Amino acid sequence: MDSILLKKQLRREAIEKRQTLHAELQETAPEQFAKLFFDFFDLKNDDVIAGFSTIRSEASVEKILLKALAQNLTCALPVVVDQDVPLIFRKWAPETEMTGNTYGILEPVKYAPQTTPTYILVPCLYFTAQGHRLGYGGGFYDRTLDLYKDTTTSILVNYAGLEIDELPLESTDISVDYILTEKEIRKAGS
Repeated sequence: MDSILLKKQLRREAIEKRQTLHAELQETAPEQFAKLFFDFFDLKNDDVIAGFSTIRSEASVEKILLKALAQNLTCALPVVVDQDVPLIFRKWAPETEMTGNTYGILEPVKYAPQTTPTYILVPCLYFTAQGHRLGYGGGFYDRTLDLYKDTTTSILVNYAGLEIDELPLESTDISVDYILTEKEIRKAGS
């Protein structure tokens, strides 16, 4: 089976599995994500934490963002600019005006200030111990992680039950630096 067909099959499988895990963990996992994140990273006053607007049954990073704001850190959310370009990040707080993009994902409106993240929290469907991830197929995070790879720490956030041994990879697939689940945070590849 070629990698495109295999990825489509894996996406369907992961969405189904994630829905089951989400039903079990949606109440407790977000607190665990936040606790593990803040216990692990030594955050500075000028750090910018970029989260994501949760869609479908994605693991929520809202508790991380709210805790960061409570510590007077800056938070941001990704914005889709165009089909084949990296995401940009605009400042976010609960009162930020949001709008749905082409994919129905909420993002800060155009006049929200743009910022550069120190940490990027990355969603996915499946992931591997090496930090490879299977997304929805648009390549937005791969292009973004490639752009920021030397200046930003990337952290995949997902339920532990969605880790698999291997994924079909392409030359454009970019791995993350860390993996955060409801059970642990660890350096990718360890």
